[in-house]
Amino acid sequence: MSDTRKTDQNERDEAFAALEKQYKPLIDRQVSLFAGAEVDADSLQDWRQEARIGLFKAMEHYRAESGVPFAAYAKMCVQHRLISYQRQLRWAQLLCPLTEEAAATLPDEEQTRPEPRTVLQAEEAVLWEKLGQVLTTFESDCLRCHLEGYSYEETAVGLQTEAKAVDNALQRARRKLRKVLQTQPDFFRS
Repeated sequence: MSDTRKTDQNERDEAFAALEKQYKPLIDRQVSLFAGAEVDADSLQDWRQEARIGLFKAMEHYRAESGVPFAAYAKMCVQHRLISYQRQLRWAQLLCPLTEEAAATLPDEEQTRPEPRTVLQAEEAVLWEKLGQVLTTFESDCLRCHLEGYSYEETAVGLQTEAKAVDNALQRARRKLRKVLQTQPDFFRS
């Protein structure tokens, strides 16, 4: 690395260290909002690291001519980074295969009775069952992810497909549901 590059890197590192010190209260506040109180020390460090990455991106991409104060821009960058990390953790939980130890601790289906469902959960289960009569499994999965607020890209990662396939599935689902509601208006009521 040339001397100018080393100097530039050292100056950037020093600037970020000063910025990180100045914005530590913001990072701590945002991490506590996103991570929650029950998070362990190692996970808390991961959350803080993600927040620092957001602050670093704010430093790298901020443009004063935009007219937005740096503090507001930095807060937004930190929040967006933490939202992305939160979604990443959620997907990791959904896609995590069941280990043999965890499977061994599950009770046998024959020995357990299902827990009583609330009325809302029961109605939701009936609705998804009805949707299953109209939509393919893939279309139902895409619709469920869409309704839970996942983007097409996030859904594609979770379902191991392309974002365009998710978009197509949602369009097909809309057409099918529109047709069912036009031809059988009481389909979801029975």
